[in-house]
This record gives sequence, structure tokens and C-alpha cells, in this order.
Amino acid sequence: MGLDKRRFFESIQKELESLGFVEGVNFCLNDKNSDNLLCFFEEGEFWVVAYIERDVRFSPAFFVDPKDAQIFLKSKLISEKRRN
Repeated sequence: MGLDKRRFFESIQKELESLGFVEGVNFCLNDKNSDNLLCFFEEGEFWVVAYIERDVRFSPAFFVDPKDAQIFLKSKLISEKRRN
């Protein structure tokens, strides 16, 4: 049985919003065309977490397991929140 991507991204959104993060302000999900946000999306066989600014990816991290990418996204957001 494959991954239900819609439910997967919805669960991530709900979890991050419960922690005080807002999609479209702090992060974007399943969209690599956003700007000035930390984004999480699928690209080919990889799951990618990268900061995207003016169509340029900064510090992209590539994962095979989507759950690993989810954990990384969450930790990056929490780390950034603590610095500010």
C-alpha cells in the first residue's frame, strides 16, 4: 500500500500549526514554487526540504523516507523559532 500524500501533508500541516507555525508564512508543503519559505516537497524519488528564495534552493536536504524529511522540517522550524 502506497503513501496517501494528501493525508500525509495534511497531518504535517496540522502538527506544525499546533506548534504555532503557519503554512504560507513559516513553511510550505508540496509546493516548490513558493518564495522565501522553508519548503517540503517531493521531487522524483526524493523528498526535499529546502529554503526557497526567488526560485533558488538554499541548503536542500534530500531524503528517501518521507518521515525523515518530516522530522527534519519540524526540527528546522523549531530551531529557527528558538533563534528568534
